[in-house]
Amino acid sequence: QRPLASPAHQRLTELLSEAKQATQDYLDQHVERLSSDGLGAQAHVSDMEPGEGIIAMADEVDADLVVLATHGRGGVTRWAFGSVAQYVLHHSERPLLLVRSAHPTKTAIEHILVPLDGSDRAERILNDVIPLAAQLDARVTLVTVAREPEAFPDPSLLEAQRKHLSEMRDYL
Repeated sequence: QRPLASPAHQRLTELLSEAKQATQDYLDQHVERLSSDGLGAQAHVSDMEPGEGIIAMADEVDADLVVLATHGRGGVTRWAFGSVAQYVLHHSERPLLLVRSAHPTKTAIEHILVPLDGSDRAERILNDVIPLAAQLDARVTLVTVAREPEAFPDPSLLEAQRKHLSEMRDYL
């Protein structure tokens, strides 16, 4: 025979149930807002760790893009609480759009900056940027950042760096 749960355990179970329902109600309000704007939307509440839950849900619904608001925490706060965005960035294989929540955002994306470093791996982002920019009717600026050093002990290294910069300019 199973022992009865203590009153404290019962109360905790009630509080957790109420919190989950409040969370579902919160999400449902946003679903209504998105639906009234003509967008298809749905809501799910997960009881997993945040980063793991986001990745699991993205996989479950086969999301093409995961969009996360970042809180811009750093230092001890980030160390103590971790970063959900960083976790998702390092553990998900889906495209990820990070938006700083502390800064107001424009209602339309008109210009997309794409850093490239000359590697095939970096260039693969263009497969996602091209249709996104076309859909948004946005301009695209490609950039490579390669600082020319002020001095090298070996002049051949400086020449190699200049050649690389020239190749990158030609490439872009």
